[in-house]
Amino acid sequence: MNGEIDLCTSGAVGYLASTLLNAINKGNLEERVAALEAVIAQQRPVQSLVADQGIKEISVSSPRSQSNLRMFISYVSCSQ
Repeated sequence: MNGEIDLCTSGAVGYLASTLLNAINKGNLEERVAALEAVIAQQRPVQSLVADQGIKEISVSSPRSQSNLRMFISYVSCSQ
């Protein structure tokens, strides 16, 4: 061999490298999700934040924003 790797070996190394990379990424993802969950657990509910600000009405102009607002209100209502 002149510094060359046969096809079978190179395929196996590539497969193992891919598997290792996926395992590393999943570990990082689990840590990131756990960190986000910890932050979310410490936050106040949206309803109390809105009430503290004295917000009584929210107005949006674009149809997409209106749709997003409706989904948000629906989500907040369901989580009570």
